[in-house]
Formats: sequence, structure tokens, C-alpha cells
Amino acid sequence: MREAGDKWLNSLPKSRRAQVLGHKGLKAWEDGKDWRKYMRGYAGLREMKSRLKESILKRRRIGAQGQQIIYKAAYNKLVKEFLNDGDIIIRGEEADRFLEKQGAYASYLVGSKIAFIRDGATISDVLDEMYHAKQDRRGDYNNLVFSEMILRREIDAQKYLLKMSEKYKIPIIEEIQVTTQNLKTYQLKLQEFLKQGGNR
Repeated sequence: MREAGDKWLNSLPKSRRAQVLGHKGLKAWEDGKDWRKYMRGYAGLREMKSRLKESILKRRRIGAQGQQIIYKAAYNKLVKEFLNDGDIIIRGEEADRFLEKQGAYASYLVGSKIAFIRDGATISDVLDEMYHAKQDRRGDYNNLVFSEMILRREIDAQKYLLKMSEKYKIPIIEEIQVTTQNLKTYQLKLQEFLKQGGNR
């Protein structure tokens, strides 16, 4: 039965395997070890109930790129304050066109009180942009030149996402690793910016 399970796992995208097995189970599978003990409800292939079916599908749909799309209740909770302040969220085709050019699933326009959010956005996407809106309202780093202000806001936003990862059950493989890499990238860009005099 393990061979049949291996064949089934091989047919899945890597992101889906991570959801089914969890981090430790995925590592065991990649190392050729017995991964079955890491799967909740595994009793052979016929009776297998994956973590994906038990938890993710009840709450989050899977997008075209394998991302876990934010579920409606979390989305409504995260955007409530933004909308109550009279700010605007643009969705649908207009948001898709705008964000596709940026290669993003969500974006907050600095100083505009407008956010664009695609239907395939993750919890990290929405949380990130709502945090940028709060930064804008507070005037975080407004005393700095625009480029430095943006870099410092991005660094703070990535740190915030990592801090909130457990509370919002942000997926480790798909989102937390990306956020960690983004944080390092923005920190390096800021260092480079400051080395060059910091007045662009």
C-alpha cells in the first residue's frame, strides 16, 4: 500500500504534497522514509483522509498557482476596519488587469486609500496590504524620502506577517518562506540604498 501512496504523492504538485504531509512528513517522503505516520487518518490508500481535505478545503480554496486562497470569513475580518474608514477595495476584472501588470495578487496605493485585491489572493496578500494601509494612516516614515519610506514600510510589513503567522495559520511552505525571503531582500535593498547616500 505504501507504493500506491508514493505514486499518488508523486502525482501531486509540491505545494499540495506539503499540505497533505506537513513539513516533517514531506521531508520524510523526500528522504525515502516512511511518511505514513505523518498523515492524519491514514489507514491505507482507500481510507486516507488528508489534512487538505479535513482542514484546508473547508476553509481555503486552492488557486491556479497552488496558493491557498483566503477564505471569506478571514477576508471580511481583515478588510472591515479598512472599509469602515471609508477606504475603497477594487476587485474583479479591473483589479485583475491592474495587478497582473504588477505580478501581484493585492496592492495598496500609497496615499490613495485604495486597495486592489484579486480573487486568488492569499491571507498573506490581504494581511500585507491592510497593514500597508495602517502604515499610511499612521504616517510611518513619512519624514524620509519616498524610496526609503517604502523600503522601511515593506520591512515592517514582512516582520508583521511573520509575527501573525500562527494567529492566522499562514501556510509555512507557500507563504512564510516567501515572506522570510522578501524580508531579507528588502533589508538588503535598504542597506544598498543607504550605502549610496539614501537620497533617491
